[in-house]
Amino acid sequence: MSSKSFILSMKTTTSKGARIFFAAHLILLSLFLTQCNPLPDGSGDQSFGSEGKFTLQGDYGSLAYEGSATFIEKDEKYVLHIPSLRLTFLPKALTNRTERIDAKQLRLVATVRPPSGSGPSDIIAKAIHPLSVSLTAESPTFTLTDVVLEIPTEYVMRADHVGLAVTDERMLWPVGGELKPE
Repeated sequence: MSSKSFILSMKTTTSKGARIFFAAHLILLSLFLTQCNPLPDGSGDQSFGSEGKFTLQGDYGSLAYEGSATFIEKDEKYVLHIPSLRLTFLPKALTNRTERIDAKQLRLVATVRPPSGSGPSDIIAKAIHPLSVSLTAESPTFTLTDVVLEIPTEYVMRADHVGLAVTDERMLWPVGGELKPE
């Protein structure tokens, strides 16, 4: 599928409310990225086409996360493997404050800024790992294991940003910051 048909397909099959929802959360994600980036592990080359490892550690409002991810380019795809990712609900947080998180998806997205340079970024590729996780004050933690997400290499190379997020389909929690290889 060409990039034009992928973007056209996304624009024609996504409701206006959903596009507004994602646009608002992409703005939040861009604000988050200016404050938190994953820490590259090791001293190996992380140029695209090689392997790399990121530490995913931090929080965004009511969700804290801790884990790691590795990436590799394989068969013209960017493959992100998350061996373990611990999610912790922070009920007293001010950002994304909620009584519980009913996580439905972990998303890997590649985005580009609009040509005008202002406004929400456009999602040009995404991979979704379905979740059925409820985090509450009584049961605040859950660990995801052995998650693999992949998107075509061509979109990663065109993207201004590649990142992860958890969503309950109402709110979005960025996880880890920038995951695009340098």
